[in-house]
Amino acid sequence: MSVVSMRKATLLCADSSRNEALARLQELGCLHLIPFRPPAEATEAPAGLDAYRAYRYLIACRERRRQVTDPRLFDRAAVERELLALQERERDLGDEHDFLAKRVEALEPWGDFQYPDEEGIGGQRLWFYIVPLYRLRLLQDRDLIWQIVRRDSRFAYVVVLAAEEPEGMPAPRTHTGSVALSTLRRRLEAIEVDLEDLQARRVSLTKWRHLFARALAEAESQAALVAAHGAAMTTEGLFALQGWIPADRVADLEAFAREHGHALLIEEPLPAEEPPTLLRNPEPVDAGATLVQFYATPGYRAWDPSVAVLVSFAIFFAMILGDAGYAAILGIALAFSWRSLATSATRRRVRNIFTAVVGCSFAYGVAAGNYFGITPPPGSFLGALRLFDGLDQDAMLRVSLWVGTVHIFAANLRTAWHLRGSARAFAALGWCAILVGAAGLWLAYDFGGPWMERRPVAIGVLALGGAGIVLFSSRRTLSWRRLRDWGYRLLDGTLALTGLSNAFGDVMSYMRLFALGLATTAMATTFNDLAMNVRQALPGIGILVAALVLAFGHGLNLLLGVMSGVVHGLRLNFLEFFRWGMDEEGYPFHPFEKKERPTWTS
Repeated sequence: MSVVSMRKATLLCADSSRNEALARLQELGCLHLIPFRPPAEATEAPAGLDAYRAYRYLIACRERRRQVTDPRLFDRAAVERELLALQERERDLGDEHDFLAKRVEALEPWGDFQYPDEEGIGGQRLWFYIVPLYRLRLLQDRDLIWQIVRRDSRFAYVVVLAAEEPEGMPAPRTHTGSVALSTLRRRLEAIEVDLEDLQARRVSLTKWRHLFARALAEAESQAALVAAHGAAMTTEGLFALQGWIPADRVADLEAFAREHGHALLIEEPLPAEEPPTLLRNPEPVDAGATLVQFYATPGYRAWDPSVAVLVSFAIFFAMILGDAGYAAILGIALAFSWRSLATSATRRRVRNIFTAVVGCSFAYGVAAGNYFGITPPPGSFLGALRLFDGLDQDAMLRVSLWVGTVHIFAANLRTAWHLRGSARAFAALGWCAILVGAAGLWLAYDFGGPWMERRPVAIGVLALGGAGIVLFSSRRTLSWRRLRDWGYRLLDGTLALTGLSNAFGDVMSYMRLFALGLATTAMATTFNDLAMNVRQALPGIGILVAALVLAFGHGLNLLLGVMSGVVHGLRLNFLEFFRWGMDEEGYPFHPFEKKERPTWTS
C-alpha cells in the first residue's frame, strides 16, 4: 500500500539496433519514457478520429454476431466508411422521424384532409385555431364562417373560412402545413422501415468488432513506437533512450540489456527530479487508488491515501444512506452484476468499491435500526441489533463533527509520519494538537462536570499545537549564520496559523453527513406515512395506490441517497481530507507498451 519506488534507466545501443530495441522494450512494457527533447505537439489520434468514432458506434450496438477471426477478410477502411455512413444516415433519418412524429401528433386532431385550391373555394382560405373551451363563446358574435371539427375536455379545434387571417381571434393561429396527414404517416412508416434496415446492417457489421479493436490497438502501439523514436536521442552511431522504471522491474530490464548486448545505467532519482507515480495495492483495496486518481495523482514523494480514501468513502456513504433496506437493494443489484463486473481489472476495482459501500451501509443501517424508514420494536431480533438512534439529531450532529475531527486528525497524523525526519513533521503534529485541544474544550463546554476540570489541559494542548505550527511550518532552510531566516520562518509560521479558520470550516463541513442522513431517513418515514394514509383513505384500491406510493417514494429516495453518498462522500475526501493530507500532486506512470483492447471471438 504505497507509491512504487522508481529508478531512472538510460539505455545505449547501436543506432542500427534501435528499431529492434524499441520493439522489444515495448513488449517488455516497463518504461515510462523521458524525452530528450520537448515532445511534439499532439496531433490527430493514431488511427484517426473517424476510426474511433466508427468503433464506438459499432460497440454501442447491443446485438452482436459471431466474430470473424481471420484478419485477411477484414478491410478496416471499408468497414470504417460503411459504419460512418450508417451513423450519419441513421442520425438524419432519426431527426426526420422525430420531426414527422410531432407533425403527425399535431395534425391528428384535425383529421386527414387535403388543402383545396383557393379558386375552388372562391378565393377563400382555411385558418386553424385551437381555442380553449372557456373562450369559445367569443366566436359566437363574430361575423365569420367557422366550424368545430373536434372537441376534447379542454379545447375546441376550429377551422375558419376567410380570405385574410381574421383579427382578434380568441387563440393564436395554428400552422398545420400543406402536407396531408396520410402522406406524413406513409413517410413516417417508410423511415421506420429504413431505420430497421440500417440497424440490421449495423448488427451484421458487429462480426468485425474483434478485428476492428485489434486494428486500433495495433495503430495505437505503432503510434507509441513512433513517439518513442521521437523521445530518443541519436548521436555518433549511438541510440540512447531514457525512462523511469519500477524498482522491482529493474532486473527484467537488466536481463534484456545483457541478452542483446546493450549498455544500461540505473540511477536513483535526484532530489530535484519528479518521477511518475505508480500506486500499487492488494486487489481488495486497490479500488481506493481508482478513487484517488479520479481526482488527482499523489506526488511521487507523497504517501498513498488509497486505503484511507476507500474506507472513509464507504463510511461517509453509509452515514448518508443510513438504511439497511436500501443497502440490501444495492446488495441485490451487486449480486446480479457480480460476474459481469469481473471481466476486467477496472471492473473488478469498481466491484470492490461497490462491495465496500454496500457492506458498510448495511452494517450502519442495522446499527441505526433503520429498514426502509421503519424502526423494529425493541423486543425483536432486529431491535436487539440496534445500537443507536439515527433520528437523534443532537447525537448524530455530535457524531458527524467527531467523524470530521478524526478524519482531519488522521490526515495530519499520516502527513507527520510521512515527513518524519523533517522539521515540518512537527507542524503537522501541531495541527493534530490543535484538533485534540479543540475537541477537549468542546467536551468541557458540552458535558461540563469532570470535563470542565480538564479545560486547562486542553488549552495547554492548543498552545503547544500553535507553537509547533509557528515554529515548524516554514519550508525555508535554517541557518545560524543568517538570523534573518529565523524571522522569515516565524513570519511563515504565523501566516500558517490563518489555517485555523480552514480547520474549523472543514470540520463543520462534515455536518453534511448528519443533514443528508437525517433527510434520507425522514423522507423514507414520510413516504411510509403517506402510503398508510392513502391505504386508509381508499378502501380496496388503496392497497394498490399505497404500493405505488411506496415504490415511487423509496425508489426516488434511494436514488437521491446514492447520488448524495457518492458526491459528498468523495467531496469530503477530495477537498477536506486532501487539503490536510496531500500537498503534493504528481503525474501517473504510463509505460511504453503494446496497447490492448478488450475483445471476444464469440
